[in-house]
Amino acid sequence: MTPPGPGRRYYSSEDKDLIRERFDLPLLEALQSATRSKLRYFGLPGSELLDVKTWRHLLSHVSAVERRRDDLETIEAVLETDCSDLRSCVHFGDVDLVILRNRGNRRDVGGQTHQPWVGTRYDPTLRRQVWDFDVVNLDYFGPFLPPETGSTGRKKDRANALRKLFDIERQDAWKQWVLLVTVEAALLDQEDKVRLRRYLSSISADAETSRVIDFLTAGTGHSVEDTVRLLHGVSAALFSYAASNANLDACPRGTVLYRGAADRPMIHLAYQFRPRQEPIGAPVSIVRLLRAPILRPKNPAAHPWFELLPAQAPGITSEAIEACLDFMNSTCRGAIAGTARGTN
Repeated sequence: MTPPGPGRRYYSSEDKDLIRERFDLPLLEALQSATRSKLRYFGLPGSELLDVKTWRHLLSHVSAVERRRDDLETIEAVLETDCSDLRSCVHFGDVDLVILRNRGNRRDVGGQTHQPWVGTRYDPTLRRQVWDFDVVNLDYFGPFLPPETGSTGRKKDRANALRKLFDIERQDAWKQWVLLVTVEAALLDQEDKVRLRRYLSSISADAETSRVIDFLTAGTGHSVEDTVRLLHGVSAALFSYAASNANLDACPRGTVLYRGAADRPMIHLAYQFRPRQEPIGAPVSIVRLLRAPILRPKNPAAHPWFELLPAQAPGITSEAIEACLDFMNSTCRGAIAGTARGTN
């Protein structure tokens, strides 16, 4: 795909297309099969809406967020012309602030003030739309962030926004939903990495979990792979705690290191959350999330399309990989799980 002109960084790549069609699509198909209803989408689809177009047969509602006015108008036009069968709403603003405030920014539409509440259904008691999404897709421009309370500015907004997704008023424990997060690995500076390592190393854990954390925080000399393991570990810790507070079970669906547009190293994180029977606040097993597989794409023409990154968390098993990737084609899943031995 030919990239757009200067200043436009939201375009796809061969690897991204593969992930969208061979990783995310079967995951969402499995979710729709489990829920027996079409899915409601919230996220950052970009002006071309490639994710929405690929998954549209699974969707019933699209809430898109865009911070650039020109791209916002393009998204509205594409939704109207190419996806007219879907209910949709476009929110103007920064996605982290839209999540935190549960509404978009003010903008002029037909001369009237438009500041829509984020949601898929109207609650007559609250007299507004309420948050109720099955798929949250955050294809970020910018780095994943240290979730420390000491973080300030935009980084603090992003950490708080990710936590906000799990508020009982937002994603209640009565439903399943999938969270997809994509970030550019190279945009993490050294200070960010120090904070991420400090956060992950500060977790109170047993010997088995500590051994996995030590592996994920140790440098191997390959900076991009170090970064993906670090973010893999931090996201596991962050989402396991947040899910516990929302009475949800966190099921990791794998982390993918891939080449984005202009060969930028990108990291794709996938999690599925399900209602739990345990009391609210009961801990979710962090080590299970930490041991989720880290993948990378193979040649798009090849099968099984993905393979394990050479070094995986200590203690990972083929059974654990099979469980995380149970939404995948069985041949693909089996080939990946079969290489688990000898990776540690």
